[in-house]
Amino acid sequence: MSDLLDQYGFLVYSKGNLYSQNEEYTIARIISQHRQWYEIVTEKNIMFSRVSGKFAYKQKLESGYPVVGDYVLVSLSQHDDMAIIEKLLPRRTLFYRKDNWSKDGIQVLASNFQTIFICTSLDSNFNPARIERYMILAKESGANISIVLTKSDLCDDIESEILLCQQRFPDVAIHAISVHSGEGLDELNLYFEKGKTALFLGSSGVGKSSLANALIGRDTMQVGETRKDGKGKHTTVHRQIIKLPNGGLLIDTPGLREVGIVCATEGISDVFGDIEALESLCKYRDCKHQNERGCAVRAAIENGELDIERYQNYVKYKMENLLVTDKVQYLLAKWKRSKEKSVNLRKTRNFLKKK
Repeated sequence: MSDLLDQYGFLVYSKGNLYSQNEEYTIARIISQHRQWYEIVTEKNIMFSRVSGKFAYKQKLESGYPVVGDYVLVSLSQHDDMAIIEKLLPRRTLFYRKDNWSKDGIQVLASNFQTIFICTSLDSNFNPARIERYMILAKESGANISIVLTKSDLCDDIESEILLCQQRFPDVAIHAISVHSGEGLDELNLYFEKGKTALFLGSSGVGKSSLANALIGRDTMQVGETRKDGKGKHTTVHRQIIKLPNGGLLIDTPGLREVGIVCATEGISDVFGDIEALESLCKYRDCKHQNERGCAVRAAIENGELDIERYQNYVKYKMENLLVTDKVQYLLAKWKRSKEKSVNLRKTRNFLKKK
């Protein structure tokens, strides 16, 4: 029978993952966060933990505080009922957004997931531009991406909304689901293989908690009503990993009111590759796509090939992406370097078992 850590995705994470071993500590995964306290799972127990003073000091210079989904090295108390987080292990994937209230300028929301579900509802909350924002940052995460269109039972023309998403995001799987009728739930369950983790993202009121309850098979998550203006209230108040009956894992997050673009050059190129292709056809390399002769972008807008609103969003995202700090770029570069360390995680785990 597998241990608790394997049930929470360690086998999937450790396959091919590398980091420098340390014989003093125990490997754990963060499964929920409550301000300065973290709930973690080790091979044998689930317990609360906090970061060490040394970790808190070093995070200002290195990789920031842990988040839900992280694997960490911890030192256990004498009775193995409390832990101190000493080191953050390399993140294979992560989702972040711009944070204007942080000195770092970036907020990491979750890590070490295989799939991102971008959730939006097929009611008055449906907003393709918001999906674009999520998609740009999701492309930077390193994970697979799917769009989940919830509340399909409230939409009179589902096919038109699906077609719109397919046109804007041709390489992304799209699922229309209804928790009331059960439509589409079987398709989503296929993503949750044993030990694999998926991240739910979306605004408040799009039905993430209801969908989580449907996948769990019982009412575990609190569900709130959507206001008359289409906006929802926060029912998920903290990020957490939920273990599903089929062995898959779900990271549920509070609804995001703002999705700021930061360090997302590749994501913008992926989502708006067609516009960048048009830019390369302009007569002049420094074309501003305004009144220049031979501008392929203006020509595409005028003949209806390119939607002007989508082009304006592209320009806006590029400008927003330029407003990054050196600290943000350093943190993300450090994350990418950390995946290239040279000691196999599985060997370390076996070593720790022999202690």
